[in-house]
Amino acid sequence: MIFDDLYYYFKNIFHFQKKSPIRNWTEEKETNFDFNEISKYFRYKLNKNVNFQYISEKTSNDIDLNFVFERIDRTYSSFGQQYLYNKIRTVKGKNSILNQKEILIEKIKKDSLNRNILIRQLNKISSKRDYVLIDLLNDEILLNKSGELYAIISLILLFTISFVSFFYLKSLLLLLPLTIFNIYYHYRNKAYQEYYREKLISLSKAISVGDKLSKNPLLKAEFEFNYIKCLVPLKKNLKFISFDSNYVTSDIFIVFWLIIELLRITFNFETIFFKTILKKIIKEKSNITTLYKDIGHIDTLLSIASLDLSEDFFSKPEFVSDKKMVITDMIHPLVENCVSNSINIMNGVILTGSNMSGKTTFIRAIAINALLSQTINRCFAKFYSCPYFKINTSIRIADDISENKSYFLEEVLTIKEFFKYEKDGHNLFILDEIFKGTNTKERIALGISIAKYLNHKNNFVFISTHDTEIATYLDKSMLNYNFSGNIINGNLTFSYILTKGILKTTNALDIITIYRYPQDVIKLSSNLLHY
Repeated sequence: MIFDDLYYYFKNIFHFQKKSPIRNWTEEKETNFDFNEISKYFRYKLNKNVNFQYISEKTSNDIDLNFVFERIDRTYSSFGQQYLYNKIRTVKGKNSILNQKEILIEKIKKDSLNRNILIRQLNKISSKRDYVLIDLLNDEILLNKSGELYAIISLILLFTISFVSFFYLKSLLLLLPLTIFNIYYHYRNKAYQEYYREKLISLSKAISVGDKLSKNPLLKAEFEFNYIKCLVPLKKNLKFISFDSNYVTSDIFIVFWLIIELLRITFNFETIFFKTILKKIIKEKSNITTLYKDIGHIDTLLSIASLDLSEDFFSKPEFVSDKKMVITDMIHPLVENCVSNSINIMNGVILTGSNMSGKTTFIRAIAINALLSQTINRCFAKFYSCPYFKINTSIRIADDISENKSYFLEEVLTIKEFFKYEKDGHNLFILDEIFKGTNTKERIALGISIAKYLNHKNNFVFISTHDTEIATYLDKSMLNYNFSGNIINGNLTFSYILTKGILKTTNALDIITIYRYPQDVIKLSSNLLHY
């Protein structure tokens, strides 16, 4: 027990911690993803920089982006996770993709010795507690000016009384009310100090890691670490962040902790110390932010390098200025044993197909791979060549009872947002089962009108529908593709292969037959269908 207490004490004083097990570099993570913490960097940066596009919550939900993130995240640090998440939610522009540090990625893949050193360093800041550093960078640091003033006055009084006591012993009695007030003031300011404590511990580890990374041969040519020399002195001060009673578990250490706590209270060192540290952090905030970004960036490049070596359907994209989309052997990264599909088009697509045949999976795969191509310069395809465009989706629509919005109204409002972007002529519009919340006649009319309106300039429009009338009407202005299914031995089977043309057959009656609906229902449905 005593040895455990010693461990926790020195862990907190000198920032020792049990090393998290280091997973194999090319393996997926087996962990719970806390997106409230992971998304902080993205949420804090939102609307602060001008970028090509921020991926909305709607689109993120439509393409299951959080699950995609779990699939591609091979980072080791908490900073790396936050940085990578921000990266796939922020489409910066074509030039930023071209400036990707591809040379460093190749070096990481080849130099296993320095790569492993890099991994071990990043793994030191993988704790859940390390997510909080971004809070320190985002929030305005509040200095407790009154606390510092009182601490200084109290310290002066303490030494004055101690000096006077050599000549007048009874003056020591004045120490009692001063100590009592110091105790009150110390614990009154405890919450303020505790708010910053974990952030400062994380900062200390980050500076230490950054210092080690600056000496790694892999990184010297690609990153400028000049700011580290300004942060190393700060780290020395951070070492003296004191421990608290949460780490005390034995009677013996309680006594030791009480002695330390009494000294902290009596001399108000903690208040003065925190004020000094926070002043230095304010001064070095720009350098600390650069450190955070560099660590996150390095970890993200490591993650991309890992994916390069572990994924079969994975490649660098090409970007063209013409309205031409060529994708070969594309897969959806979340579908196990996914059937790959290829597409070569210069126009929008109307996608028809049977229920469960793969239409929605395909258009999601288009959006996901377009996004990954434009953010991490990678995609789940053997070949990808497309223009650079904004990504807009209407896939997952639901009623909003709290806002008194019907399914149809939700879709109306979602598609209305598309009109803000269509005029710039560089968009990917994806609409699944367009306007299925209204009657057939209006759905067809609206579907045709929306498709024609959006499908111009360099815009690519993908619309999935069961309404062959939409596909037939737009046959000359857009391309028709389909996914089909077959009944074999009473079982519904699908090839999941994209095929040119309009699918004229349906399978709804086949499905209800397979699932043994009452014969009267099946017979009447069939009669009405052919009426």
